[in-house]
Amino acid sequence: MRLAVVSNESCPLAAPTAEQRIWAYYVTERSKGPAPTGAELDRIAGTNNYGRRLLREWRRQGRITDDAAVDRQRSRSVRGAFELKWMLSNVLGGVLGFR
Repeated sequence: MRLAVVSNESCPLAAPTAEQRIWAYYVTERSKGPAPTGAELDRIAGTNNYGRRLLREWRRQGRITDDAAVDRQRSRSVRGAFELKWMLSNVLGGVLGFR
């Protein structure tokens, strides 16, 4: 029995999976700014709740970080610093005689 030789050109390339399309979009958008939401990922891939599921899985794997939590913590720190500055200038400044 002899097998026929088949060139690579005769096999069409497989279309990327939904996960591959979502990952490519996620990486591209993340490089521009805030991470896309699961709903946004679902829209570009034509899926339902799959984007959210992938985000959870990628966070669990350590593939991505939870940027929203980091951003919330950063804004709390900045807000806290401004509140402290205000308190020091208004409360202590009034007690010590400078405002």
